[in-house]
Amino acid sequence: MVHSIELLLDDESEAAIKRQWRMLADAGLPSEHRAPSGASRRPHITMIACEQIPVPTALGLGPTLSDALPLPVIVGAPMIFGIPKVGRPGLILVRQVVATVELLQLQQKVFAACPPPVEHRFGPGFWAPHVTLARRLRPDQVPAALQLLARSGASVGTPRELAGKVSGARHWLGDVKQARNLL
Repeated sequence: MVHSIELLLDDESEAAIKRQWRMLADAGLPSEHRAPSGASRRPHITMIACEQIPVPTALGLGPTLSDALPLPVIVGAPMIFGIPKVGRPGLILVRQVVATVELLQLQQKVFAACPPPVEHRFGPGFWAPHVTLARRLRPDQVPAALQLLARSGASVGTPRELAGKVSGARHWLGDVKQARNLL
């Protein structure tokens, strides 16, 4: 399992994304909502994912992250990641996070300080900041999920664009399913 450095949203933005998780789950669609929802089940923006990130490396990012946060972010349009396969789950529904200069610069500092990533998509020019809403969607579930988000956004208190802040960061250790706050 991988280790990652993740940015955490402010309380209001986190609650709005969790409402969308719940809305998808209530409709019988795949969702990041899990019951019970522990402290590790938080909406986040993954800055980098590596086979391992040594604890001293992660802790060494504290001053860099502290200097940059809080950082305003816009959580925008839904997007689909993955390649559709007829009748098979595997698509990922996310909400784009607008890639501001400040956010991109912060990600590049994190990238430079960490071991090589597990995928090239964390490298310069490839990173697509996002917050995951659902994994393992089948292609036939995508229209229903997008229609639900479009129709119900206002009723669950989540506007099309969510202006919020990144207010924290953590080091996720996937092999032991444990998070360490970096700020």
